Amino acid sequence: RHLNGNRRRWFKKQIIYNLLMPNNKQNFSVREMRNSDIEMVLQLQNQLAFLDWNQKQYFQEIESPSTIAIVAEKENDNIGFALFHLLTDESELLAIAVSPKYQRAGIGSLLFTDGKMKLQNFGADKLFLEVRESNQKARNFYESLNASLVGRRVKYYKDGESAAIYRIDF
Repeated sequence: RHLNGNRRRWFKKQIIYNLLMPNNKQNFSVREMRNSDIEMVLQLQNQLAFLDWNQKQYFQEIESPSTIAIVAEKENDNIGFALFHLLTDESELLAIAVSPKYQRAGIGSLLFTDGKMKLQNFGADKLFLEVRESNQKARNFYESLNASLVGRRVKYYKDGESAAIYRIDF
């Protein structure tokens, strides 16, 4: 119930945020993920080969009151998504992905910043994430957001690769 009350306040703040946020030259926008977005999310996930979630898992996540699920759009086309999980004052980035066509255009930063703002509205002051040790592109992105490497999960992924653990303080 606590998150439901916070969620209502978040929607009010989101309206204000969208009104005050200057228009992006590229006409990108961020909105809450809907069930109808799951097909695009699965296609992007498969295209980038970074997760192996199924449709049911995504539905469960976006229905959870402790999940912030957002998508980036350009002219009504979904071009990226992010999933965050709220755990009291801590949060976790479950996934963030941007269509290859729009990578390096600020979409990942836009998704992250929007998610971070929502997490802060719910009282989170730090975020954790795991990333494949070999994914230098993603690691550079997280480090550009002031993420600090705080640990390692040995053989974390199904293929035996280890994960780097990062922390971002808000």
